[in-house]
Amino acid sequence: MGLWNRRGAPDDPANEPAGDPTEALGALGLTADRTAELAATLRGPVTEVVLRDLPRIELSAAPRWLHATRTVIGSAAPALVRDMVPGLDAEQAAAAAFHPHLLPTVAFELRHRRAASRRAKDPGALARTGLGALKLSLAVPTGRALVHDHIAARIGADAAKQLAAGHAETIRSLALVDPSDRARRHEPAWGAWGLLDVLQALLRNREALGEPALAVPAPPTRPGEPEAVPSTVAELGLILCCSAAIALIEALPPTD
Repeated sequence: MGLWNRRGAPDDPANEPAGDPTEALGALGLTADRTAELAATLRGPVTEVVLRDLPRIELSAAPRWLHATRTVIGSAAPALVRDMVPGLDAEQAAAAAFHPHLLPTVAFELRHRRAASRRAKDPGALARTGLGALKLSLAVPTGRALVHDHIAARIGADAAKQLAAGHAETIRSLALVDPSDRARRHEPAWGAWGLLDVLQALLRNREALGEPALAVPAPPTRPGEPEAVPSTVAELGLILCCSAAIALIEALPPTD
């Protein structure tokens, strides 16, 4: 079947639009105008990139996995980044939760598109063809490089891998609410690749999103090693999400 699975989540109320699309953005402490501007970017250009890369993702259960990622990494990222970067105060470290808190607004828009769609509420088969699938396939090694340069360089490769695996397992346990064998076989692929797709869309729209730009020193390097890559606090939070997405993908069966 290739990279993608045949079906997503069943047609259930959890995939329908509900609530306020800016609710999760409220945790960022932005002005009302800035929140509205950010929501418009997420529901417009960001979601359009996602839909182009993964057609019919709006029919899948991917929104639940976006919400689960926000819950897991949005709460953990500030403390993790304070451990990685000594000297940050709590207010500065809070910027690490910026990208996780953007995910529910994209999830809202995907659910909104699903509700408005006249197609059957089933994502159908997705072959490993087209530019979108190619971009996401290339995004995996690129993501691994980001994790290596920004996270593993600070806490070590083994610790970074364990952290990603732990986040991935918790996200999966929160998102996979359907206990059926079919859901366990098929839904995680939509969730994993869908999360990576959304993160790529956020990266492509960084300038429009106006993420916090607080820079942090590069981690120290040993003699003879290449100079470490500098980061911002917000980048570290985004890369923590990316590491979880890659761990979710790596845990999929070979046919997914």
